[in-house]
Amino acid sequence: MDNKVVPRWLLAVALAALGPAAGAAQYLVIGSGAPDYATPSEAVEAVEEELLPTFDALMKLEAARKIVGGMPVGDRTFAFILDAASNDEADRLLRDLPAWGQLKWEIKPLQSFQARAEKERSIADALMKKVTDPATEPAAAPAQPAAPPAPPAPAAAQPSGTTAQPAPAAPPPPAAGPAPVQAAVML
Repeated sequence: MDNKVVPRWLLAVALAALGPAAGAAQYLVIGSGAPDYATPSEAVEAVEEELLPTFDALMKLEAARKIVGGMPVGDRTFAFILDAASNDEADRLLRDLPAWGQLKWEIKPLQSFQARAEKERSIADALMKKVTDPATEPAAAPAQPAAPPAPPAPAAAQPSGTTAQPAPAAPPPPAAGPAPVQAAVML
């Protein structure tokens, strides 16, 4: 199993149970793609000036219950759920991280399980009403008239001694019934 895929869905499922603070929204945040350094001294400088201060900032956010998360084992990726009152607050909190400019950030707003379930129930109810209430079904399209039969071939084109046979008429199109109802649930 690809360990970069597992943290995204597993983290979202496991940590969304904590729920956002009143009035806050939740965001799934993935920070990855740390640069490679040309020399060991560049790496030491980056660790001391960006990475360790970023860990300190994330631990402070965790203590303040603004984030919950961690790092996938053996990976150089930050993964956490961020609680913020607005997109602006989420942006500010991330931009304040010392390593913000060094990483590629993927931020996805999360919807609660309850809100999604309510939406899916309302969609299912509306579809069920269309299926069970004939007054809400769309009117059937009028049937198209069959094409007239093709005229017989001219007598000159017929071999001698044969009679002209009319071309078979095209079958009429099938009668139009109610349109099928299709539903898609996207997860």
